[in-house]
Amino acid sequence: MRLIRFNHNGHIAAGLMKSEGDRILPIDGLGYSSTLQFIQDGPHNWQKAANALNEAGNSTTISLSAVTLLAPLNNPGKLLCVGLNYRDHAIESKMEIPSVPTVFCKFSNAIIGPDETVKVPAVTTKPDYEAELAFVIGVGGKNIPADKWQQHVFGYTILNDVS
Repeated sequence: MRLIRFNHNGHIAAGLMKSEGDRILPIDGLGYSSTLQFIQDGPHNWQKAANALNEAGNSTTISLSAVTLLAPLNNPGKLLCVGLNYRDHAIESKMEIPSVPTVFCKFSNAIIGPDETVKVPAVTTKPDYEAELAFVIGVGGKNIPADKWQQHVFGYTILNDVS
């Protein structure tokens, strides 16, 4: 199941789509106004939504070809990134491999969706881009044991980090 945001006839909405599907179930009918609200509702309700998606017919869904996909989350509470976490990238950048994670933030106004143009400021002379795997945290926590990660990670998406 994929959680998505989309524009359909000028209306921005959140929806669910089967991983192999081409139809979207808008989730406003399930009581959700955004993808963030869906994530924050917690895992106890995600299965209900998955069941609704599996039972949905063409009359309650929208064709993927009729929408423009947007970034799945446009207003996350935090966007934390880890720099130089790829040994090869640190080497090619001629930077020292850090002994502890280098954490930095991105802001939500930097988020764009698929097929949108990355706007690079005119003063930037050498933009750097990296394909990243982004984890979406559904349930917060602290000092989480490695074997409990699935209780906290909602899902994942791809991210193009442009610096």
